[in-house]
Amino acid sequence: MGLLDFFRKRETIFFETIEYNNIHKFHPNALHDLYKSKKHGFLIKNFLNNEELNAILDELPKIENKNIARTSVGYTYPMVFAEFSLRTDALSSEEKEVRLKEFFLHSGNFDQEFKDDYGFDLKSKLDALFNSISGGRPVKVPKGMNQLGSYPFGNFRYLKPKGGGVSIHCGNFFQTRFRTFYSHLMQKVNVLNQMSYFIMLQEPEKGGELDIFNLRWKDGQTKKDNLEDAEIILPNRKVIKPDTDKKYQKIKIQPKPGDMILFQGGNIWHRVADILGAKPRITFGGFMGFGHGDKEIYYWT
Repeated sequence: MGLLDFFRKRETIFFETIEYNNIHKFHPNALHDLYKSKKHGFLIKNFLNNEELNAILDELPKIENKNIARTSVGYTYPMVFAEFSLRTDALSSEEKEVRLKEFFLHSGNFDQEFKDDYGFDLKSKLDALFNSISGGRPVKVPKGMNQLGSYPFGNFRYLKPKGGGVSIHCGNFFQTRFRTFYSHLMQKVNVLNQMSYFIMLQEPEKGGELDIFNLRWKDGQTKKDNLEDAEIILPNRKVIKPDTDKKYQKIKIQPKPGDMILFQGGNIWHRVADILGAKPRITFGGFMGFGHGDKEIYYWT
């Protein structure tokens, strides 16, 4: 029986909690272990220190003066390319080419913009962490289309109080919904079973946990729409409700400000629970995948 077959028989989920300064000592090949489903995820404590957190939160209100991408549950900045693709699909090829150039050139400057706005180099800190747990493989941000600029190395996600959660999903499911975006990235990155990372910047008063289900992606799984939050449709068209079906396990993970979650978000179904209370949930994060041949690793949003 293979490892994935064993997991599909509802293996118990385990996220290891470990200090930021220790993960490279005990898990120097953590990214490959996640990619190959040998590990489920890590809660990395204190990736950002209090000075870095305060620098971001003090200046973050100014972000609303930028070109944020508003959604029904809050906003993101910079705009993720999947959302950008949806918003430009109806444009003419000439208009789309101009917008694509603007998008990737702006994204390629986002690391400098971040340093200017918040006073420290987050991208270099992420590079150092990811390279220390990559098993010696170089970790980088992919170039944009036609080698212009790059994808954003990560983005802010603001989830508003009283309902600003993210419905149950996994990265492999989204690949079936945003094919234009993934068709370009797939030329360089094996996006199947991509990993996810995010840093908690501000936790809500209540709610906003990361719900993780012991349900792996299988080709043919789907939902009736992107916002569906209770049901998953299996390849045989059977409908399951993993929240209430006792066959499935759900664990809740609530990182504290400064902590990072790193997990196999591509093929593990998960959600962000609704935000309760008056404070929004604010994170910074993105995705990660191996290049073809498993000799290098890319991260983006």
